[in-house]
Amino acid sequence: MILSAIRYNKDSNATAAILRINGAFECHVLEDEERCVKVSGETAIPEGSYQIAQRKELTALTERYRNRFDWFNWHLQLLNVPNFQWIYIHIGNTELDSEGCLLVGDLAVNDPTDQSCTIQQSTQAYKRVYQKVCEALEAGEEVWIEISSI
Repeated sequence: MILSAIRYNKDSNATAAILRINGAFECHVLEDEERCVKVSGETAIPEGSYQIAQRKELTALTERYRNRFDWFNWHLQLLNVPNFQWIYIHIGNTELDSEGCLLVGDLAVNDPTDQSCTIQQSTQAYKRVYQKVCEALEAGEEVWIEISSI
């Protein structure tokens, strides 16, 4: 399975993208702004291809998601991202929710008046993406995400 995050808008705080799964549009993505020098929890993921796996380690965030969602087991983690660790795909609406991770949502708001990017309807998009990726992983498929810009 191939996920593609294609960045289309950048402001001083956030980066907006669309997410495709095997070439078909799935949802929107929001992450932190791009920086020349990484700032922990405040920098967009470098462009490139990264394998996705489940992080099978119990963390406070994993426990929170398990308590909230009966369909959730383990976080989806991007592997081998240079100078990054514990990069997840998860729920959130603004770059403040990102901490360097990829947020997904069904609605993107790109406001030209203040040049801000946010996403909405994140939980429903996350559930859909999560279940598709987990199904592929459980079937023994490799899952990769390609991050690029237009």
